[in-house]
Amino acid sequence: MKLSRLLAVPTVALAMLLGQAVADPARAAVLGAPYCKYDDYRNSCLRVNGTATLNHWKFTAGQDSYMPRWYADEILARGGSFQAKLRFENGTNDIEIGELFLDPGWPASGPEGLGAEFSGVFGSGVLNRRNGEEEFYVRIKYFDFHINDWVINDTGRVKHDFRPWIIVEDR
Repeated sequence: MKLSRLLAVPTVALAMLLGQAVADPARAAVLGAPYCKYDDYRNSCLRVNGTATLNHWKFTAGQDSYMPRWYADEILARGGSFQAKLRFENGTNDIEIGELFLDPGWPASGPEGLGAEFSGVFGSGVLNRRNGEEEFYVRIKYFDFHINDWVINDTGRVKHDFRPWIIVEDR
């Protein structure tokens, strides 16, 4: 056997091992399709992506509220006080984990109504609540001065194991 072939076997094995550790689709990829909740007047969706930083996840939540454009423009003119909070499904008392922030260019109005998009990055140390599969959603709200009340919507719920990866270096 040639020396180049002898060196190729451990190199290929190492590449395969590193590829599994770094790019495990269950941990680093998008966690499936968006998790949405719809009704006749709005939809709210959540996406979760791995990031370039190990054990960190980007949560992106969006909401579309269907209404006349002039109505949406009036809400925006008054500020709307848009908020989005990541919440942990705990059965009876859901726990607020942290805040997502408005993405550039949002909120916005259009021919179909009012839209907003938020995002935030959270580490596995915050997300790993029970050392197993966890369930999270985002609560989005804004103030509608027309009705003098908050409009509150929850996204669909994402279930995933957010336990941190541990990399052991051989020295």
